[in-house]
Amino acid sequence: MRRLGSLVMRAADAHRVPAGAALAVDRDRFSRAVTEAVQSHPLIVVTREEVPRLPEDPGMYPLIVATGPLTSETLSADIARMVGADHLYFYDAISPIVLAETVDMDKVFRASRWGRSLAGSGIAGSGIRGALRRTSESRIPIPDPMKATT
Repeated sequence: MRRLGSLVMRAADAHRVPAGAALAVDRDRFSRAVTEAVQSHPLIVVTREEVPRLPEDPGMYPLIVATGPLTSETLSADIARMVGADHLYFYDAISPIVLAETVDMDKVFRASRWGRSLAGSGIAGSGIRGALRRTSESRIPIPDPMKATT
């Protein structure tokens, strides 16, 4: 993506925060930079309203649809039909920020994300690995993925 001059990678590099060998960004500054670049581009029209169906007008294509789990049934069906699928799935990745003083260091270990040494790389820090488990003493609520939420 960098070799292709990706706006997303340029913004990520400009707003990078320490994260070992991983690329992590200041979410507010990164999203503001990408939003401003997209909104100010003369060939991009941003629509901030419900789009219930994919447009049929060929002049609207190529088309980028940025949607998520709250997508209407009609739009979801249009997208599924276009991509040849019966269902759509939405995934989200998060990287929780955990204060070091809240971690029981007897139950975790230090390691880089992919087993690589960070020594001499110029990248500060190292990873702490361990499983998150819900307990009555948890400082933050960790939802049970097997229980339905309302």
